Amino acid sequence: MNLEQFVKKHKTQVAAAKALGLSQGMISHRLSGRYKMTANAAIDLERRSGGEISRYDLLPNIFGTPDDQDTAA
Repeated sequence: MNLEQFVKKHKTQVAAAKALGLSQGMISHRLSGRYKMTANAAIDLERRSGGEISRYDLLPNIFGTPDDQDTAA
């Protein structure tokens, strides 16, 4: 799940922000692209969401897919 899908699930940016422990402004800036998604931000969102938001969905060009990680070992 990406951030946009997470917001849709929670109905509003305010509710999604509360679930993540972030401000609504931060959610808005991430969705609009004002704040670029970084690897650290993707990992933080994944952690804050308990895995609902996936770093792989947020930045597949950096993290690949979960299946890629299984074959890397």
